[in-house]
Amino acid sequence: MNTRTKIILSLLFGVTFAIGLVLGLLWKDLPNIKFNNEVKIFEIANFLLTLTIGVTIPLLVKKWIEDGRYVKGSLVEEVKSIISIIEKIKTKIGNCYSSSEIKKEDKDEINYLFHESELQINSLNKQFDISFKKQSQKIMQDLKKNYHDYKDYLTGGELMLSNFKKIDNRFYREHNTEQAKIETHLKTIIHQIHKL
Repeated sequence: MNTRTKIILSLLFGVTFAIGLVLGLLWKDLPNIKFNNEVKIFEIANFLLTLTIGVTIPLLVKKWIEDGRYVKGSLVEEVKSIISIIEKIKTKIGNCYSSSEIKKEDKDEINYLFHESELQINSLNKQFDISFKKQSQKIMQDLKKNYHDYKDYLTGGELMLSNFKKIDNRFYREHNTEQAKIETHLKTIIHQIHKL
């Protein structure tokens, strides 16, 4: 039990005790009300237990649900950050296609964007390990596989060759297909996070 829960329970017990004490002292001053001597101790304990459960359970459950939403929201933001970096790569390829040339600086920027996305994936992996270690293992394996397939397509293929100076229609279409696969996979991870 954490400190906040202990404080809530202590306050609840204290307030209940104080109300009982005040009612006990005032009971003599209420002549028209008669006390039923047949009330048993376990009935009073049952009433107090019901009252305690009725007050504490909603508070604790609400906090637990809100904490889960915050963690999942944070994980979703990490995935959206990765999607944003992947979209920057797509934009860079699209700009090079439109200008009919790709320079060494453009290739360097694409490599840097992949480095940045790998940092985000590592961050996501660490956050998953803290909150959803077992449930996230398959998610991370699939993400890394799909991500490396996309990265290998761009950085391990013809794009990074020194004699590759222009993005043609074929390469542009193939890249858009590969980019759509990784982006779709990242969006499905968002749904998987919400189901955890």
